[in-house]
Amino acid sequence: MRLGPSESQHSSATGSCSAGHWWSTRTAFILGLLILAIASLGVRYGVWRAASPVGITGDEVRYLRSAVQLQQGEGYGVGGVRDARWPPAQSFFLSLFLRASPASADDARAVDSGSPIGPQLTLGALLALLTMVLGRELFDTRSGFLAGLLAAFYPTFIGYSHYFWSETLLVVLLTAALALAVRAAKRERPIDAALAGLLFGAAGLTREIALLVAVGVSFWWLLTVTRVDRRRAAARLLLMLACSAIVILPWTLRNHRLLDRFVPVSTVFWMGMREGNTLQAEDWLHPDRQQLTSFRSKMASFSDEMEGVEYARQEAQQLIQQEQPTWIFKKLARNSALLFSPDSFVFKKISRGSYGEPALWVVRFVLVSTLLAYLGVAIGGLFGIASSPDHGRRLLPIVILGIIAAVHILAQASSRYRLPAIPVLMVYAAAWATRGFPIARLSRRNLAICGLFLLILAGWCVPYFWDDAMTLWAAGTYVDPWRP
Repeated sequence: MRLGPSESQHSSATGSCSAGHWWSTRTAFILGLLILAIASLGVRYGVWRAASPVGITGDEVRYLRSAVQLQQGEGYGVGGVRDARWPPAQSFFLSLFLRASPASADDARAVDSGSPIGPQLTLGALLALLTMVLGRELFDTRSGFLAGLLAAFYPTFIGYSHYFWSETLLVVLLTAALALAVRAAKRERPIDAALAGLLFGAAGLTREIALLVAVGVSFWWLLTVTRVDRRRAAARLLLMLACSAIVILPWTLRNHRLLDRFVPVSTVFWMGMREGNTLQAEDWLHPDRQQLTSFRSKMASFSDEMEGVEYARQEAQQLIQQEQPTWIFKKLARNSALLFSPDSFVFKKISRGSYGEPALWVVRFVLVSTLLAYLGVAIGGLFGIASSPDHGRRLLPIVILGIIAAVHILAQASSRYRLPAIPVLMVYAAAWATRGFPIARLSRRNLAICGLFLLILAGWCVPYFWDDAMTLWAAGTYVDPWRP
């Protein structure tokens, strides 16, 4: 595959003293990585020190408790029970650095006091560097550096750097895998394809959506390669997928021995499908807290994991059948808003008391900066995709965004689940900025498509969050519908 040259690459040919030439040098790339490392780690450490102690909530508790159990040598799971309810990579990562004592596995506060915050902050800082690498592979060093700056100071990424949800690890692994996959497509080196596959596999053990992205990238690879190179490209992408399978296979075998079922990574899928289909309330546009409470209590009552999975599957299928033929339209309306509204789990952590009682001006600053950062990246990424100089660069983000949107519109949606796409949008927003925001060069069709998505964002996704935003602005907290 040959991606077309970027504009900065064209500019480098005009003279060795030009700005484009300087940005194309290895020195500029290394200097950019160094600046991003200092800036991203510094801001994350500073925010954490200013906000600490930060309480843990929701799935963070499970990740830390299962990490303690792993550290004790009792296998993956919680409460002394081995299971496959959640993907294991985040808990394995935390267990490598956990300082909690064995007696603290069932005490969330004690686990938090011994939590590996340093590695989490480092992961968050690494994400900015990897975003720059992805930008360089897709466009050029200047675009990559600007994208890395966006990642370094993106408020939601800063927040997740001191959270113990799996998103930071997932996005780091997936961004690195995408950078290597693009590199392998351009340079036709099997080692890059193999490394990309290993990283996709590790990301798949963090969240299964990464495996679907790996398949999507493979199709992108085949669709954009010339017919002459298709056979060699197919061999490299098969190598990539095989390496992903090699990473996943030992865990799949472990699950088969444990559960006597084929469970590639985890059993959480049907639980998510059931929770994401609470559409029976009068206000079906918002998750029903009472239904979620009842369902989660029932799931907790099953001692056998697969019995719980079967119950969730039957419930989900029954609820989907009841909502026909309007089910898909309701899901599109609600889940697209949940997925792409300017909400953030930073606001949920504030509202759940994880930061204590911050001053109202602090909450307002976080609210405004988070909203503006998300909208800027989303809009800039949209125009960056539409104005990309060739078909291959336009298609890749469409494939990634399409997979993420399709899965979470059909199943369960929240602002957490769009995070894997944010570094990609940052790269395209940065590339659009470095080209001088060339709206006038867009075709009428691309302008119409951009206008449609802007209309959806401004006319539906933003208004969906508006009441919560106003409540945060006025009171410093809001009601979290996903917390029964």
